[in-house]
Amino acid sequence: MSTSGLFRNSRRKELDDLPRRRAIRRTEEPFQLPTGAWSRDFIDLRGTLAAGRSLALAARAVIDTLADAQVRYDTIGGLTMGADSIAHAAAVLADVSWFSIRKQEKRPGSGRLVEGAAIGPGCKLVLVDDTVTSGQSIVRASEVLRDRHAEVVAACTLLDRGNRLALAMAEGSIRYLPVLTYADAGLDVV
Repeated sequence: MSTSGLFRNSRRKELDDLPRRRAIRRTEEPFQLPTGAWSRDFIDLRGTLAAGRSLALAARAVIDTLADAQVRYDTIGGLTMGADSIAHAAAVLADVSWFSIRKQEKRPGSGRLVEGAAIGPGCKLVLVDDTVTSGQSIVRASEVLRDRHAEVVAACTLLDRGNRLALAMAEGSIRYLPVLTYADAGLDVV
């Protein structure tokens, strides 16, 4: 399910402004990111996406990006926490199922690593994340899903801070579709 081109045109500026106005804080001194890269831009999209209107805007942008690329999928998700809010909202709006991959199996209890939709052969999946630098959470999620024999048809991120994930996805033959890039958000590439 996709929203109309009219929605895309009328909301594009709002989407482009979302990270700049609400999620990015520029520091005077560079700091080291968990990936080892250095940046002066602190990005908190999770906090921004806590507002219902912002989350709906982000989810619709992901759905539109996938529809424009003619990606067909049954379920959407990724590694917890970065994927969760977007996957849940997109699942509701696109009428598909969602999944979330834990960082480790739940012990004691179910022992599951993947929660939500049943994942297995025949599943067509989209991986999502809010912000990526190296994209290691998307890469990790794709490895978990490959072990379950599901088909990852695309990876879609709300904001890509660099070019590394595109290369990793190309190596794994996974189509990569960032909604916004570092250039769109006025960030330095990392």
